[in-house]
Amino acid sequence: MSRFVELLGEELGKQVQEKLGDGFIIGKEENYIAKHRFDEVNEQLGEYKKMLSDRDNQLEELKKKAGDNEELNQRIQELEEQNKTTAEEYESQLAAQKFDFELEKAIREAGARNPKAVKALLNTDEIKLEDGKLTGLDAQLEKLQKDEDYLFGEVGLKGKDHDEGDGKLDQDYKENPWEPGKVSLTKQSEILDENPGKAKKLIEKAGGNPSDYGL
Repeated sequence: MSRFVELLGEELGKQVQEKLGDGFIIGKEENYIAKHRFDEVNEQLGEYKKMLSDRDNQLEELKKKAGDNEELNQRIQELEEQNKTTAEEYESQLAAQKFDFELEKAIREAGARNPKAVKALLNTDEIKLEDGKLTGLDAQLEKLQKDEDYLFGEVGLKGKDHDEGDGKLDQDYKENPWEPGKVSLTKQSEILDENPGKAKKLIEKAGGNPSDYGL
């Protein structure tokens, strides 16, 4: 079962999954969700939240008409509790998704060669996302950059078709996965995770905008 279907219900879950494609699954760390994709999910969840609010209003209207019908009133109360629980679950899921997105973006911006490896060394319990800003991260990253410096440092592209850098384009990625007609979501995800610097240059070479991918 799709994670979206599990979280949002069959109808809405399928709509969100269609927007993202089968290669993107919330909560699955090996898959990277680009910013514009993340924004689409965010918007979709907002619409679902509004739908829950509309349902609450409808239940309030129904409650007024129910009068002394004990069985109907009990059912209305059950539905209200279900709506409340569902809304809280989605709020929590969205908050977690925003946190993960901002954290991985910050790790990439810090020049991590392998964001997954760096993230695994962080104490995420001490990191908070408040008003769109991460707190408790900078000191941890600075310590890692000092103690585990091999994990950081952008590897650039090198050669006649690229700017100078301290590395070269791997054989596997000579076919730019961002180029029209050569798009590969799997390779994009691999490069974004393993070498954000390379990903940025490849995206720009293909005429794309690196900021769409949190770079």
